[in-house]
Amino acid sequence: MIQIINKGGRAAHLFSDTSISIERNNPLFLDNENYFEDITYSFNMPGDAWNKEFFKSGHLVESSNDVYQLEVQTFVSGTSFFAGLLTYSLQGSDFKALLKINYGTLVSKAKNSKVNNITTLDGNGRLSADLTTPALMKDTCVNPQNYPYAFFPIYNPVANNSFVNNWNHSSQSFSLNSPVVAFYKLQYIFERILEYLGFEMAGSFFQDENNKAIYIYGGIDGIFIYSSLASVPPGITISDFFKMYKQRLNISISFNLLDGKAYIDSAKTLIATQDIIDLTPYVSDVTEIAPPEVVGYTLTLKPDDTDELFKIKINDEKQSAPTNQVIIGDGDKGIEIDISTLKERTVDNYVMPATNQPIYPHNDMRLISFKGMKDVGGGKFFPEARAMEIGNDEIFYYKFLNDSKKVRLTALISSSLTAKLTSFKKIAFKSREGFYSLALTEKVSYSIRNSNEDLIDVEVDCRTITLDSRTSVKIQPVIPAFNNVVGFAAFRAYFTELTVSKIEYDLYYFDWATREWPPGQSGPEENMPQKSQGPRTVSGTITSSTDSYGVGGIVAITEFIESYDIAPIELRIKNAVPKYIVVFGKKYYFRQRDNYYYVSDHDFDVYGFDDQRGRGLLIVF
Repeated sequence: MIQIINKGGRAAHLFSDTSISIERNNPLFLDNENYFEDITYSFNMPGDAWNKEFFKSGHLVESSNDVYQLEVQTFVSGTSFFAGLLTYSLQGSDFKALLKINYGTLVSKAKNSKVNNITTLDGNGRLSADLTTPALMKDTCVNPQNYPYAFFPIYNPVANNSFVNNWNHSSQSFSLNSPVVAFYKLQYIFERILEYLGFEMAGSFFQDENNKAIYIYGGIDGIFIYSSLASVPPGITISDFFKMYKQRLNISISFNLLDGKAYIDSAKTLIATQDIIDLTPYVSDVTEIAPPEVVGYTLTLKPDDTDELFKIKINDEKQSAPTNQVIIGDGDKGIEIDISTLKERTVDNYVMPATNQPIYPHNDMRLISFKGMKDVGGGKFFPEARAMEIGNDEIFYYKFLNDSKKVRLTALISSSLTAKLTSFKKIAFKSREGFYSLALTEKVSYSIRNSNEDLIDVEVDCRTITLDSRTSVKIQPVIPAFNNVVGFAAFRAYFTELTVSKIEYDLYYFDWATREWPPGQSGPEENMPQKSQGPRTVSGTITSSTDSYGVGGIVAITEFIESYDIAPIELRIKNAVPKYIVVFGKKYYFRQRDNYYYVSDHDFDVYGFDDQRGRGLLIVF
């Protein structure tokens, strides 16, 4: 039996054959065009005296407009299913009702409210810092878990003394001789927006420590601690904001009016959760809708065109270009992601985010990762923030789309279990052959009927969770033609991810070279002589393993520079014990020296580290 109850506790009269078809989609798998769109369910209700009272006499001409929208709660067989808004109109002798549930009640507010206009009383109201400020700045970096913002350094040659939040390495404290700006945590920004909408943040995404460490680099206008939502550029509505971060971080945001919570999840955090609904006892049919649909993607972050560090020379003109491109599969479908990051500047044994742009309010939103102080040796520490390029978590989503099978389950389950079966759940079931499988729900469909039957026929479209990834990934730098890079060295690795989470490697050049004409000489470019530059190290990271045949995983792409007079180049690995590397189908074994393992290109039949047409040389551990 269906019950629709208004805030006064009055239940509407329904026709005995009333049936409402429900379809709930997981926002994680919706494209941006359909993300956060209004979803409504329509049905007819008797135009009797009881319902006229239920609707506060909205059938009368003199009724005020506000009675045409009621807050209601929907129950099925005594189980609370939805909270939302019920709108209606009188058509003939019946009422035509429209039920808007969960996010549907917020669509208008989210589409018309500018994030930047939402007032939050979390600024300090001052235009400049004072003598107590350096201690506060340092504490936000030493104990970032205690603050919604942090004052980590940003290199910017346009700023006073070339820094924002200048860190004095000698005194191990911040100086006030540069712009002082607090950068807010993304988690805190989401919390403030959801608070405005009347929701508390929940879900698995911001339970992950890496996601708690995401900060927004937004507008800089010289204010010491500004209002948090001022870091969002003007003109961006709440729905725009949600869509931008759905694209950037591949998250889903699901609203539940019943508990007043908004659940933020990603494919990776949902798969990691132990909160599982086991449908095995209730499933009557399992149908494979389709095998994995393999789609190639080339992902890039849209560069901030006001930042000179993102401009490279192309055909004698400076044009904005991203730092990296991520090539998934064949890379056929290009996706430019609006929210980018900064460049990085290396100083001794630490790095810092870097930009070169005028200091004025409301630059594009860009993301930075900051986890606290880094021990740099000699009793010194540095508040090291890092640029946040497209990483393993974001790549995981696209690999999951390619690797997961689409399956449809048919099940007969109780109304209480159906209410728990939201569109963003991890579920379990047994296949026809009896294999236990895990999956993420993509769409849940069923009809609720005004009858005494407690069981509901439910269709669940889901994507199976598999650890057998065969989707190849390359992270390739976008390199300007004039910086002495002559190609790429590409590496993949087969290793046990339970033993080591990633493989870190160095390419050590004993003597690298540039090419230039001596004073007074010139000629064809191919005849330009080499110039010795001494030793140099180029580093890289392989973040995901292949299978034993070298299939899948992530290919790490490293800039390959020219060696002077065929000076040796060594591949060095410190954080794991490699066995051998495969070059042109032949094994070459690593040797140990000091605290690392190495193999030299002089061991090969050819010099250098050929990238094998983009496959990447396979390192076996």
